[in-house]
Amino acid sequence: MKFNLQYQGHFIMAFSPLSFWMVLIILPIMALMFPPSAGSQSGKVPADFSVTLSSAPLDIRTEGDIRIESASIKADGTALISARRKEDKDIPAKKIKLKPESLASIYDAIKRWKFFELKPLYEDPSFHGGDYVILKITANGTTHEVKVVNMRVRDFDRITWRINSALPMDDMVLYNVFYGVKYRMEVQR
Repeated sequence: MKFNLQYQGHFIMAFSPLSFWMVLIILPIMALMFPPSAGSQSGKVPADFSVTLSSAPLDIRTEGDIRIESASIKADGTALISARRKEDKDIPAKKIKLKPESLASIYDAIKRWKFFELKPLYEDPSFHGGDYVILKITANGTTHEVKVVNMRVRDFDRITWRINSALPMDDMVLYNVFYGVKYRMEVQR
C-alpha cells in the first residue's frame, strides 16, 4: 500500500505507510535537535557565499537528468530550485528568495559542524543501489565539495537539514537518510 504526501495541495512524494510515519516523526525531531542558534540572527553571510545541494539515485548517468534534485543558494538569498519529477510529472525549475535569517542559519550550521573540515568523499562500497548527495559551499574565498554515497555522516546531514529547513517543503532536496534508510556505515564526521 502506498499513499501520497501533499502540502497545500501539491504532491510531494509517494510513501509506503512505514516510511511516511518515519518522515513525520524524524523531521520534527530534527527541527528540535538543530534549531537556529542565537548567533545566526545577524543575517550576515560572506559576500561570496554560495551553496549547492544536489541528490540523485546512483543509476543517474547523464548530467541534466530530471531525477537529479538540486538547490543553489547565493549570498543575496536567491535560490534556484532545479527542474524535477514528482509523481510522473515534470516540474519546471524555479527561483525563490530566502530570508536573511535563513541564510544566516545555514551559514551558522556550516561553521558549527565544520563543513570545510569534512573529507571530500564518504562512501560505503558494500551498499549497492541507493543514492548520493553532494554539497558544494563557497565562503570567504574557499570552496569545498563533499559527496556522500550510501552512508550517514552526522555533521554533513545536520548541515543539509539546515539547508532544507530554509526551503519551502516541496522544494527540499531530500535523500535516503531523511527517509529512515538504515546504512551499515555511520560516522560523526
